[in-house]
Amino acid sequence: MIKKWFIPLFLVFLFVSGAPSAFAQDEVTLQVDGNHKGSIPAPVLSGDVLMFPFAEIFQGAGYDVETKTNSAGIEVKVIYTGLAYGAHSGIDHYAIFDEAGQYYYWTTEFTETPIRIGTTSVGVPLDYIRYEIGLDVSWNDQTKTIHVNTASSKPENVHEMIGNHGLYLQIN
Repeated sequence: MIKKWFIPLFLVFLFVSGAPSAFAQDEVTLQVDGNHKGSIPAPVLSGDVLMFPFAEIFQGAGYDVETKTNSAGIEVKVIYTGLAYGAHSGIDHYAIFDEAGQYYYWTTEFTETPIRIGTTSVGVPLDYIRYEIGLDVSWNDQTKTIHVNTASSKPENVHEMIGNHGLYLQIN
């Protein structure tokens, strides 16, 4: 009787013992300003778009991140350049407010709806982080590394001269 169960049990053990190496590939390296910051959840393919872990990228870059989990999904919000940016899993838009949440600025329409990554992450397209928010972030698929360069990202106070007319845009 013991021999009948030994082989299937042994095969299950071999399968389960191989799980940690498969799990290790579910994480990638995060580098901020050339410094290794640890491992974060790997991007996930949704449709034709890689979705990156929004909260973990900003936390690794040193920003405060607020995460809320409810029956509708996960919402992540970060204050960056005086504005509250964010994403909610399963919802294809997000309203941008000032950091106090009093003044509405615009609504971001995502090209690919943010998804849930694991139990605590929201995945967004890298273009949202890069072009909508302004954090200089890139992905190296060969080394499985997300690179953040805070020096070339938007400064905390944006003063931008537009054209030759001397018109200035000041945020915050």
